[in-house]
Amino acid sequence: MAATPAFAPRRPAPMLSPDARSRIARLGADLAEAQASLAALPAALAALDDLPPQSAFVVEHEVGAAIVSGYQSRAATNFGDEYSRLRTARLKASLESTPDLGWILLFALNGHIRQAALEWLDGSIASPFRVAALAVRLNDWAAPVRAAAVAAMRRCGASTDPGVIAAAAMALIERSRVWGRWGTNERAELEALVARPDVAAALAGILATTATGAPHRVLRLALRQDGLDGALPDLARTAATPAVRALALKALLEGRAAWHAGTRVEWIDKRYGIARAVPVWAERPVRHDLPLPDLIAAGIADPAASVRKIAADGLILHAAALGPIEPFVARLRADRNAAVRDRAAYLDRHFPAAPAPQAQT
Repeated sequence: MAATPAFAPRRPAPMLSPDARSRIARLGADLAEAQASLAALPAALAALDDLPPQSAFVVEHEVGAAIVSGYQSRAATNFGDEYSRLRTARLKASLESTPDLGWILLFALNGHIRQAALEWLDGSIASPFRVAALAVRLNDWAAPVRAAAVAAMRRCGASTDPGVIAAAAMALIERSRVWGRWGTNERAELEALVARPDVAAALAGILATTATGAPHRVLRLALRQDGLDGALPDLARTAATPAVRALALKALLEGRAAWHAGTRVEWIDKRYGIARAVPVWAERPVRHDLPLPDLIAAGIADPAASVRKIAADGLILHAAALGPIEPFVARLRADRNAAVRDRAAYLDRHFPAAPAPQAQT
């Protein structure tokens, strides 16, 4: 056997289990029958619903290939001719009688089939995986498929359980930022769905209780919209991870959410073509009516040094407007973290405590 060249690209590890591939292939075989009963559809949908939502980004070709392999195994004549007919009258008839077939065929390798599948989807979405799979079609390489996905997201999302959408949003918010094919309409549809008040509340609950992974990255991206603003006080106090508490407290103390919006070129010397890339930041206001002293006091009492540093930064930012800050600074001076004590030293230098009045003699 010839050795594999060192430079040969690695195939990604399969995400579908053999059982899931078998279920989907059996559905493909059903679709090849003249009178398709689609008895394998419930099992195929169950196999996909068991997948985590982030799998929707990588199983597309596996699902599509499983459908094709099952269809080929049962097709009576030339596969290309049969598949063309499947794509038209037979497929549309199957979708008309069984719209849930669309949740499988939106992974089809043929764009016309994906579009037809999306056009028949209706009703609430049953699982986070299906929400993510539908959202992936917003970034499809075919413009008609993207348009059909926008309409399907609007139809199906309205009646979908907010917890299901929020679970999918944990994967979608971060991943969708690198999509390059979708446009303003597609992006707005997904953002509107996630910003729905009931979905935002469910998402805040997930962010508050998630103790693994990087939920703060999801929060940072979600704060580009105002849907989670009302949940920031609770996240700052009770979120399971210090990074989420710190980010929520920072937004509240600064009264804004900021994010990296790209880069711009700044010339150093045009004569010699010397330039550098400078980050461009965007921001939006975060409004609340919480007393700043209460926010700072809660942050200073947090067990995580990263949160206490944010509270100290907030104290520096608002020191001139807060009045007496010595009780806060005293706690910072005694902190066990050196970076927090450094901030106390800065406050001592720039906002020295007023001397106590001398007693009259």
